[in-house]
Amino acid sequence: MRTLTLISKNNNTSNAKSLSMYQTAVMNVEKLVTASLEESDSFQEYEKTMLDICNAVGREVLQRKLQKTSRQYTSEYILVDGQRYKRFTQGTVEYHSLCGSVPIERYTYRQTGVRNGITVVPLDLHEQLVARTTPALAYRIALGDAQCPGRQWEEQLHASCRQPPSRSTLERIAKKIGTVAGEKAPVILQAVRKREPVYKEAVALSIGLDRTTIPMEEKLHFGGKPPVKRRKSPYIRKAPWPVEVNYRMAYVGTVSLTGQNGECLQTYRYGCSADVDPAGVLREMTNDVIHLQSLRRKSGCKELPMAIVQDGAPEMWTLVEAAVEKALPGRHFHKAIDRS
Repeated sequence: MRTLTLISKNNNTSNAKSLSMYQTAVMNVEKLVTASLEESDSFQEYEKTMLDICNAVGREVLQRKLQKTSRQYTSEYILVDGQRYKRFTQGTVEYHSLCGSVPIERYTYRQTGVRNGITVVPLDLHEQLVARTTPALAYRIALGDAQCPGRQWEEQLHASCRQPPSRSTLERIAKKIGTVAGEKAPVILQAVRKREPVYKEAVALSIGLDRTTIPMEEKLHFGGKPPVKRRKSPYIRKAPWPVEVNYRMAYVGTVSLTGQNGECLQTYRYGCSADVDPAGVLREMTNDVIHLQSLRRKSGCKELPMAIVQDGAPEMWTLVEAAVEKALPGRHFHKAIDRS
């Protein structure tokens, strides 16, 4: 069936208008850069000035957009997920972006009918913001925090001529993003699973559990709890409470799809801290095994042979065999010991 598309002259007019506006913006930025420099200035200074101006323009655009959205929520009551919230207080706070921080005036709302009910910010809910941070900066913070120490990725941001908030604020945002991601993991997982490929070329599915040592700083206790730190005026910096480094064992797990030649097509990785029961990790692993087999059935493929592949530690085998028997009772699993 052929598709008929109606083309109007207004589209061409709109495109021409947008192009004209873009060219005007380029010329205005060029004029601003030229007016800010001397004839003798180098191209390096020219580029740096241009980036600073673009950051300033970006801040203004983002501020106007966020402020416009915030002004939509000024009524006395709003509904959030079917719950009623009443306007609580108004204030001006900083929102952070790659172009710098901008002040935004917005209302907060508190849940009605509940003593000291939770407080929400309609602006954050509407624009899906975490820790008063724009999505681009939030993604960069999460990526940097996963790849290297905070000082390094903060330095990288400044080297890219970006204008992030202070390092302490960046670290606070990173922790908040991690907390929210953990809380929303079930919802995020469902969205990710909808985009998963089937891997029709896979010939086997394996599962395995292991433990790894993690160095952890733990406070030394001398017959009691460490004293509560209280700020004094004037503030005098004191030596931190003494710590010792202990190596704790944390559980890690994998679920892998392998090809005909034994190559790994896709690996799902799991982990938990040393003080957490591995039952949660095993539950997630077996849930993914069930999901991957279900995905193949829906796509018309046969279920994959399953295997448990891990080292020879008896406690690992006890945990995994009990988990797969509970999740997939009566199903056959091949068993192999990884001696590498």
